[in-house]
Amino acid sequence: LPDTVYAHTSQTLHALDVKTLTLNLISNFSFDNFDDHSITDIAFDRSGVMWAVSFDSLWICHPRTGECRRQGFLPSQFNGLTFIPGELFGELRDMLIGISVEGDWHRLSVSNGLVESMVIGSYLIDTSSGDAFSIDGVGTYAAVNREGVADDIIITVDPQNLSQTSDVITLNGYTRVFGLAGWRGQLFAFDESGYVLQINLQTLDVSILSSSGEAWWGAGVSSVLNTAGP
Repeated sequence: LPDTVYAHTSQTLHALDVKTLTLNLISNFSFDNFDDHSITDIAFDRSGVMWAVSFDSLWICHPRTGECRRQGFLPSQFNGLTFIPGELFGELRDMLIGISVEGDWHRLSVSNGLVESMVIGSYLIDTSSGDAFSIDGVGTYAAVNREGVADDIIITVDPQNLSQTSDVITLNGYTRVFGLAGWRGQLFAFDESGYVLQINLQTLDVSILSSSGEAWWGAGVSSVLNTAGP
């Protein structure tokens, strides 16, 4: 949907309208092999296809029904998933990135039901709290943990050199920002404690959009802004 970022718990998919700031449940996740899985993060390519990772598999899921089809088994576990613009690396297609808890960024590719992984870089001093996103023309942001800092930190990231990061804001009182998405001039942070935060990138003001108690596990947004006309 246009003007929408998506968030999820381990079992349910939700949509946040960035114009009205309303958050709605879409559906429970379901899986083509009829087993139960926990979705750890989602990401959207620029054509609107939703990809997802569970603890052991890569999926393509329908953003209006939550139905998921397995694409292959993962070589390792990831708590973050995002697409990054391919032109940063001289490629026509965007790159699917899985992020490990240690802060390693893995380029993921699917071939004949197998998911291959190649590390393209790592955070220098941080580990992954649980998410990152990249929007063409907006930037690349991530939620990270840092030794000696109790709260989660939002940073900007250079996908071509992941050791080059800049701090944006420390989210005081929030330690499990497992979902992160953005739009023009704002970020949306989804904490496992149930809080949804809106962060103004100009003023760095933080406001609470929701405290519904949902245990947020991730969020996703397209790698290009998809907005409806007036």
